[in-house]
Amino acid sequence: LADNQNLLSRFIERAEIDWKPWSSYVGTSTTIASDIEIRSGDAVVVDESMNIQINSLKVKGMLIFRDGTQVFIETGSVIVFGLIQAGSEEAPFQGHLEIILRSGDQIIINEEGRSENLGVAPFAVLGGQLILNGIPEASACVQRTWTKLQRTVQKGDTFITVPKEVAKCWPVGGNVVLSSSTNTPQQSEAVTITFKENFGSSTRLYLAEQLQYLHLGENEKFVSGDRTITLASEAGLLTRSIVIRGKIESSIENGHFVIHRTPFVKQAIIGVEFNSLGFQGTLGRYPIH
Repeated sequence: LADNQNLLSRFIERAEIDWKPWSSYVGTSTTIASDIEIRSGDAVVVDESMNIQINSLKVKGMLIFRDGTQVFIETGSVIVFGLIQAGSEEAPFQGHLEIILRSGDQIIINEEGRSENLGVAPFAVLGGQLILNGIPEASACVQRTWTKLQRTVQKGDTFITVPKEVAKCWPVGGNVVLSSSTNTPQQSEAVTITFKENFGSSTRLYLAEQLQYLHLGENEKFVSGDRTITLASEAGLLTRSIVIRGKIESSIENGHFVIHRTPFVKQAIIGVEFNSLGFQGTLGRYPIH
């Protein structure tokens, strides 16, 4: 961002859509029945929190989300020919960005003499670039989104024990998934952290819910040799600061995410939550492709 400070410091003024209403709707849920386009050569920096609904978002220039903002955008489509950035490869986005794709009409793009049907509620990168880093907490936590339990927990327990180096990256209020300790995948479960307590090199994470199943956290040494195998359940942090999701409606078409026409463009998508995406039984309309 520092290299582009002059470009990024100004709000777009000459575009067809005035983006200044965004800053006047801070903290409210407001409908803006508009098709918003950032023209090539323009940059928009979102530095205030907002919660809005728009028809569509097309980015031919640059759209930058600054740290410290809480942004919710519900839209029928997002088309990226330019750049959308929240965080960087080295530094996670410190805020919350949630893009909700709302089902509606088929989106057909006519650009550069070619027509393309992108389906319903697409988030489509067409030759553009995404730089998104949604890992919560510090950048040192990028490789610490999952671990193994250090102690076995029983059904009805309200805590789990994990390494302290991992737990320091998991925020209170964060959601954690625990894998099954049996051959029944339905015995995995999601829990919410309410409090953290350190014990030496370990941390006990207290949970909002009682555990529904046994989850192992033990090492076993096989009699046939001296090899030690950890049979512990995995625990993984689900919480992300960037979310791209479909709006849950009666339709089976809840939006999809696609990147193409970008053979020489580096994409950085780190720790982003994708949820409720993809068209059931439809070729080329996968959750992520």
